[in-house]
Amino acid sequence: KVTGNGEEHSFEQPQAQMVVSRPGTYTVTQKPMAGEHLIIENFFVRIPVEESNITKEVDELPVITVDRVLEQTHKDLIFYFAIALVSFMFIEWFLQSRKNY
Repeated sequence: KVTGNGEEHSFEQPQAQMVVSRPGTYTVTQKPMAGEHLIIENFFVRIPVEESNITKEVDELPVITVDRVLEQTHKDLIFYFAIALVSFMFIEWFLQSRKNY
């Protein structure tokens, strides 16, 4: 059984692996197959020095690339439709003004 940082994991198989990603103190409790006495071991997980250096200065941030997804839009079609409507409005206005003379 592995306990620490509010986590508890139990393993039934004799050989088990566990990846610990949170820093802190963990306790491993083992009961041998013979059932004699409990084996208790503690270990500490720390943050690597490279990741915890708050005074480290870097020249530039790593480039994050995001794939662009082109969406099908009808903005150009709406723009042409608006031009046609405004054109018909001016033609109608011109014809109405000639009719009044």
